[in-house]
Amino acid sequence: MKDDELYSNVHERLISGDPIASSELAGKAWKPLLDALKKRFPNLTESEYIFDAVSDALLSYIKRPTQFDPSKRGLFGFLLMAAEGDLLNALAKNKRRRMKETSMDTVALNEIRGKEDIETTEEDSKEAQHLETKINKLFKDTEDREAVALLLDGERSTQVFAKVWRVDHLSFKDQTRLVKRHKDRIKKVLLRHGEDLHGK
Repeated sequence: MKDDELYSNVHERLISGDPIASSELAGKAWKPLLDALKKRFPNLTESEYIFDAVSDALLSYIKRPTQFDPSKRGLFGFLLMAAEGDLLNALAKNKRRRMKETSMDTVALNEIRGKEDIETTEEDSKEAQHLETKINKLFKDTEDREAVALLLDGERSTQVFAKVWRVDHLSFKDQTRLVKRHKDRIKKVLLRHGEDLHGK
């Protein structure tokens, strides 16, 4: 069966509620979509953004296959367009976040520089020590503590976190999956104890 016929067949089965059509689609389209996005965005080949974009595009379509109109384009082209759109949106969102953080950091740094009182430096040091103590209590594993430091520093690279959690020997797909799982676990802990971490 040719690719176009296969995708058309899977789409019809999804519409009719076939329970295994979604897994067949993922198995068929996953790697080609990844490869296509990596070719279009060669500077992001090792980024989790591409993995997330393909995942979101597939999941969105599988949840609502009627959004695809076969009269306009092929299913693979539709999925690739959706994945690329998700990727560009994620990149734009991250850029806005970084610009906001940079702006806030600049304001905070200027405020600190503008204060000559030695007590301010001591307070900053005490705050840093307090934060480190709380983190050490929340996370017993050295790897988790190192990962928290990276997260708080704004690090996003999957490869960096993969080395921390010693899964960098796995395939990029497995690295991304495990790193995301660990990061989600850590973020939940940080969110639960956010106020306590800052001593409020």
